[in-house]
Amino acid sequence: ARRGLATRRIKVGEANPHQANHTMAGRQALQKLGVLTVKAQDTVRKSTRAAIREAQRDRRWHFVDAAGYPVGKLAAAIAPVLRGKHKPIWEKQELEGDFVVVINAARIHLTGKKWDQKLYRRHSGYPGGLSERPAREHQRRKVGDVLRKAIWGMLPKNKIRKTLMSRLRVFPGSVHPHVHSIKHPLVSPLSKDNLRQMKWNPFSKPAFKPHELEQFD
Repeated sequence: ARRGLATRRIKVGEANPHQANHTMAGRQALQKLGVLTVKAQDTVRKSTRAAIREAQRDRRWHFVDAAGYPVGKLAAAIAPVLRGKHKPIWEKQELEGDFVVVINAARIHLTGKKWDQKLYRRHSGYPGGLSERPAREHQRRKVGDVLRKAIWGMLPKNKIRKTLMSRLRVFPGSVHPHVHSIKHPLVSPLSKDNLRQMKWNPFSKPAFKPHELEQFD
């Protein structure tokens, strides 16, 4: 007997349950005949999928003030939220992550001499086409891209990475168009209380000088 079907003989002229259309109406008809029984695992599977769909409809927005935070630790805190790992219904193949809005990306920090020693490389594909620039110059050309690249490297290397990155919004200053995106208060894993332990490192500093940061206010 097939899995989920009771073991009984098929009479002549009777519909074969093995060939029945397993739609909702077909399943209900087979259940009335006593041929097909509803299993507990089917119910659990349906409830799990319904919860995932509900989570996708109720996608939340998290706001992070990046001023004073080191790039690596902040990226390690943002990447799981984009994937939805803070939710109890998380599955690695599903896309139930939330949106993350990062403000004051011009004020993020790097420790030590990383602003001058850390290099970002790219190649055009032609001989001699290698170009590299230090992190300080890259941050000045594309403000916030240092943090964006750090988060990009912490996401899974597959087709869903671009979709996850589309939910990340990085702004150099405190002005952003997502002020009214939060509709209800929530306890965020990216709240100030959870991120307080990684802030104000005495050996970290931003890429811009204090008088240069005024242009982003």
